[in-house]
Amino acid sequence: MQRRPRIAVPPSPMPVHGRSRRRSLVGLVALLVVAGCSSAAGGAAAPTAGSAGNPATQATAYPGWPDPGNVTTTGNLIPILVSSELSVGKNRFLVGLADAQNNLLAAPDMAVHLAFYDLAADPSKPASRADGTFVWAVPNQRGLYTSDVTFSRAGDWGVELTAGKAGATPATVRVTFQVRQTSQTPAIGAPAPASDTPVLKPGVAISQISTDTHPDPSFYQLSVKQALAAHKPFVLVFATPKFCTSQVCGPTLDNVKSIAPEFAGKVNFIHVEVYDLSDTSNLKPVPAVTEWGLPSEPWVFVVDGTGKVFDKFEGVVPLEELRVSVAAVAG
Repeated sequence: MQRRPRIAVPPSPMPVHGRSRRRSLVGLVALLVVAGCSSAAGGAAAPTAGSAGNPATQATAYPGWPDPGNVTTTGNLIPILVSSELSVGKNRFLVGLADAQNNLLAAPDMAVHLAFYDLAADPSKPASRADGTFVWAVPNQRGLYTSDVTFSRAGDWGVELTAGKAGATPATVRVTFQVRQTSQTPAIGAPAPASDTPVLKPGVAISQISTDTHPDPSFYQLSVKQALAAHKPFVLVFATPKFCTSQVCGPTLDNVKSIAPEFAGKVNFIHVEVYDLSDTSNLKPVPAVTEWGLPSEPWVFVVDGTGKVFDKFEGVVPLEELRVSVAAVAG
């Protein structure tokens, strides 16, 4: 089987474990179950890109909270932190659930409540709370929960998840993670990098720049640089349906393609393949991956007419959430 290369990311003040340990959600479940009591520093239980790329690194334990790489739980519940970067400000928090037998538990009929703790400030009092919204990562196969959370400062944080189905006793689990001062990917409101991404040209087939099995030619007419020069809103999708380790690149790209006709003439849409396809025996990330600071794939960015990032989504992008975001920049 072909070995997938690591996605290179720019230097970061905090460890980016996703660069060296990238697995699908199923692989991550097995990893957490088998090695859930190992130290993240030892490597066995370190979260991965497609997981919570930054395990907490506190020097001392916080009362009531597990050490990095561990969880504390009242039931047969293992959290899968899916967000690969969390930073000061507003974040889209993604989490999955599994049991000790590697079964994925997230489902439409399972409710999840999240309590977020600023551990350095007060490990006993939640800084904020949120209900998780269930979304399918892979339609009718794998699900996740999303919530919006604002982190007031960088450092050690924890989340307590309470999950259960109606009529059943809920289980709780606690896990720690790290919040960065700044994000690797362009921040909301920041200028979008003017990447010279591949486009269709005479003699160039779509298959040479995309692994989408049912590509929309309109997604390959403009480079990011050209889209910025047009001073028109655009949606940028970084996804590699064929080589995606998280196995949600195809569904994410399909979701974006499905709403594109609604915004014809108002918003441009661009798909950028994560890897250079000129040599599929030795896949290497395209330059835009580094320029946009991607720690994982897929990612979707919504850019407004002034060239600033209006919204960004890692991994799963629910249709309605994406539609609202694109409509906002479309005017």
